[in-house]
Amino acid sequence: MSQGVQQFHTDRLAVMPEDDLNRALRRAQEQLGKLRREGTSFGLRQYAEIEVCYLQREAEVRARRRIAHDRWLRSRPDHNAAAPRGGRR
Repeated sequence: MSQGVQQFHTDRLAVMPEDDLNRALRRAQEQLGKLRREGTSFGLRQYAEIEVCYLQREAEVRARRRIAHDRWLRSRPDHNAAAPRGGRR
C-alpha cells in the first residue's frame, strides 16, 4: 500500500518557493492517483484530496496575483525615465 500525501501547513505554503509548490502539487496528485488505484480507504483518500486542494488553491492564488501584478505594471505610466537616481539629496 502507498504512503499518504505529505501535509503542509498553510503558513508554510504561503512562503514556499514556486518550484517547491509545483513539485509538492505534482507529488500529491500522483500519490492520490495511487491511493485511488489501490482502493485505499475512503478516509485516507479524502485526506489526500483535501491536501491536493490546499496545494491547488495556493497555486491558483499565486497565478491570479501574478496576473493582477502584470496588469498593474502595464497600466502605470513609465516614471522610471524621469525618476532621479540615488534617492533624495
